[in-house]
Amino acid sequence: MTWGLPFDDKNVWYHGQSLAINDCLYRHMNDFHHIAFIDLDEIIVPKGDSQTWNDVMTNLKTTYGKKFTDASAFSFKTAFFSPEFSRHVYSNELGTVVRTNRTLHFSYRRHKLIVRPERIFELGIHHVSRSWPDDIQHENLVVPKEIAFIHHYRACVQEFGIHCNMRLQDFDIFYAIRVSPLYNQEKAAGGAHK
Repeated sequence: MTWGLPFDDKNVWYHGQSLAINDCLYRHMNDFHHIAFIDLDEIIVPKGDSQTWNDVMTNLKTTYGKKFTDASAFSFKTAFFSPEFSRHVYSNELGTVVRTNRTLHFSYRRHKLIVRPERIFELGIHHVSRSWPDDIQHENLVVPKEIAFIHHYRACVQEFGIHCNMRLQDFDIFYAIRVSPLYNQEKAAGGAHK
């Protein structure tokens, strides 16, 4: 969708990102039970027994019960998978294939959200600014990293608890690809995912 501003975008935060997020929220508020607000270089990757986003939500419902039911948003922590962490810095391959080193620590601020749109009045980029209705205090449920977290494929930014020099290997994206039915179909047909 083409999304332009009727004025100079230097007068608003980061090219109108907050405006775009809230525009999306209100345009699709009645279309979906949940809306994920993530960037193109971010992937919510299920962990443990969860293989899909639906599994993640079911796991959260089972684990948290009333807290899940009362939540307006589900907040996912972020780890960076920076190109500088890989041997293949200039690779033409998909970043998720060659970037398996991530930051050890997670950002305490750079969370992304899956929201229940009917319970949101206003969204920030990394948080719920205001739930709705005002007289009900809906919670923002922080998703444990053992259930799912954001793989952020971009240059590491050393802020908000992230230490770019402290890393570990994380191959969970390969597991997500391997269990994908599309992957299995393509592999059986002699596709490129060997």
